[in-house]
Parts: sequence; structure tokens; C-alpha cells
Amino acid sequence: MAETNSHQYSIKFRCPNCGDVFSKAIQKGVLAKGRGGSCPNCGVTDGAAGVGNFTVIKEHPEMDEPMRPYNSPRM
Repeated sequence: MAETNSHQYSIKFRCPNCGDVFSKAIQKGVLAKGRGGSCPNCGVTDGAAGVGNFTVIKEHPEMDEPMRPYNSPRM
């Protein structure tokens, strides 16, 4: 787990090249996509040509389910 202070949060990334999962401290209020840096296992950088961006592993993936429309009763 990455060391964080009160202005950061720890986020997990998965490398698209080797599949390694690692954590990194990110500044609060900043989008995590594209902030993975480089993989500690294989050294590929986030957004490298032919590899793509690192996958952000969400803490609660079930909260990303699409919203269902509310069907109101017809009067």
C-alpha cells in the first residue's frame, strides 16, 4: 500500500502489459486515469503506445453499475 498524507489517497492500478497490480498515492481531487506512472514489475509507462492505459481497480466496483430508469406509475 502506498504511503499517503491527508491530501492524498491510495489507488490500485493494473498494468495492461504484465497484469501486475500496484498501488500509488494520488493527490485528492485529481483524476486517476493516466496517473499510473510506470509499472514496478515490467517498467512500461501508463499510456504507452501499443499497450494503453493502466486499469484503475475500484474499491467498490458494484457502485459503477449503470443507473436504471425509474418507472413511475401512470395515472
